[in-house]
Amino acid sequence: PDQARTIASKMLAEVRAGRDPAQARLADRAAATVAEFAERYEAEYLPGKKPASQEHDRLALKLHILPRLGPKKLAEVAERDVLRLHRDMSNTPVMANRVLALLRNLFGLAQRWEAFDGPNPCVHVKRYREKPRNRFLSYDEFARLGKALAEPTAVDEDDGRAVLENEIDQSRIDRDR
Repeated sequence: PDQARTIASKMLAEVRAGRDPAQARLADRAAATVAEFAERYEAEYLPGKKPASQEHDRLALKLHILPRLGPKKLAEVAERDVLRLHRDMSNTPVMANRVLALLRNLFGLAQRWEAFDGPNPCVHVKRYREKPRNRFLSYDEFARLGKALAEPTAVDEDDGRAVLENEIDQSRIDRDR
């Protein structure tokens, strides 16, 4: 009985303040979940990204974001939820940072598209420090690079020899000094 009185007094206070509690409940029911908004993101935003980015985003959504946050309403996702997800991925810091960036983007789009009007819960979550990595060209990439460097892109007017775009003309440098 006391709990019912407390709820009734809160509702009465909302009515006196000019708000409609029934309308608020309807709006809450109609609010999008993370999974529903992710579908909209995939349909409307993802096609504008490069294919590799599309694949990465779909994978991050499927493996990390939707299993943890999918059923929650956008407004129910708190900073602590994002922190927990990010922390639980600490053994893969690069992927954790990519998931955080995708979530930040999702909530930013939800705000712009007026599907969500709360604060972005990802804003204050700090990224993990990433170790720089060395990347080496594959044989195929190395061959393509060699071919591209060997193709002339212009002809020098003075002596008629082929000039590569990236070739430095030492005489012009000396003349300009």
